[in-house]
Amino acid sequence: AIGAIALFAATTSHFVACAPETLHLDTGLLCSRDTYLSRGWCRLEQWAFMLANGTDSIYFWGDASGGLQRIDNVSSWIETSIKVFLGEFTKGEDKELLVDVV
Repeated sequence: AIGAIALFAATTSHFVACAPETLHLDTGLLCSRDTYLSRGWCRLEQWAFMLANGTDSIYFWGDASGGLQRIDNVSSWIETSIKVFLGEFTKGEDKELLVDVV
């Protein structure tokens, strides 16, 4: 299933990260564009898409205006998202599962 994340992301023609500010149902912690961008699995799907398709068709939605924004218009988004192994993982050992995928 883990290998399928990158495969699916790489074979799509557009990518939209939906990351509005909201409270996590289980933890009660704030989730947002920044927390999405910090997660290792989220970085993997973005990295796979950008590797196959570039950055022209990757967007995020998450602000109050409700509009899509291209990620290349957001300072440091691309630089952060390609650092897959520096992302946060619930289980540290999940990083090992990325080796064969990346």
